[in-house]
Amino acid sequence: MARRVLGFIGVMLGFFFIILGPLLRWYVTPRVEKAPTDVYDEKVAEGEGQYFIITEGRLSEPTTIRDISIYKGDPDASSEDVVVIENFSRTIDMDKGADFNYHLETYVMDRVTGEAVHCCGESPRKEGYTLKLPFHTEKKDYPLYNDGVSLAFPAVFSGEEEISGLNTYRFVSEVPQTLVGTMAVPGSFVGRPDEATVYPLRFYQATTTIWVEPTTGAVIKRSQTSEQWLFENVTGVRYDLALITATDNEETVSSTAEDVSSQVSQLKIISVYAPIILPIVGVLLLLGGLYLARKGEEGSSAESSESKAEAPAS
Repeated sequence: MARRVLGFIGVMLGFFFIILGPLLRWYVTPRVEKAPTDVYDEKVAEGEGQYFIITEGRLSEPTTIRDISIYKGDPDASSEDVVVIENFSRTIDMDKGADFNYHLETYVMDRVTGEAVHCCGESPRKEGYTLKLPFHTEKKDYPLYNDGVSLAFPAVFSGEEEISGLNTYRFVSEVPQTLVGTMAVPGSFVGRPDEATVYPLRFYQATTTIWVEPTTGAVIKRSQTSEQWLFENVTGVRYDLALITATDNEETVSSTAEDVSSQVSQLKIISVYAPIILPIVGVLLLLGGLYLARKGEEGSSAESSESKAEAPAS
């Protein structure tokens, strides 16, 4: 009797595991591979540069800078398909201990692909990939959004690299010399002292490198060198506005890598290991259960025959 019970349990567990494996891979995984909506993340980039001091009408001396960016998800504005993330960043002149730039914007992106979605308070309008690349990132080019020009430019795959214990794909995005618009400045700043205000052309150029963990598409590290300048058509002279180089610091990279490493482990268990191992275990349990059930039936038959043989004749 005990063998039959154990056999029945083995058969049921076997069927359960055989069904559970594909269920995890084809049903659960697509529902897990989504960017969360309750994200809260702080990233710090450090470097050096120069920037235009409006009150003094000149470019600053070379200085150490720190850029602090806070990303906060808005679950109420998000949905099953898109996530809304508010970003506030400030850039600090570390030598002076004073902020010289603020930035506030709203990202809205597809929770699976990471591509910009035009809804839900997106500001300004974005194109391409923004805060992350898609799950299962490939070794190919992706259009990467650049907030300096509010446009997307190709992020070209340029190799693999280990960052904080994670294998990452490195992508490099080049923003060529791009006209952003015009900027009102005192005429004296561009060599036209007789005019109170002039509107020279404003240009931007940058090189951005990102290191992406391919399973999740998460950006583990980011580095950027950017330039902004004015070009005065009358005098034909270039006037620099900003020359900045900044890279995510070690603490930011380590913290991001630790969080992403945990996500990678969970995703691999659900989408790779469990769908392979569970059906194998299920087949073994099924066969073992059938064997025990059969032995249990044979034992019951033998006991029944012995009972009949021992019964006294009437």
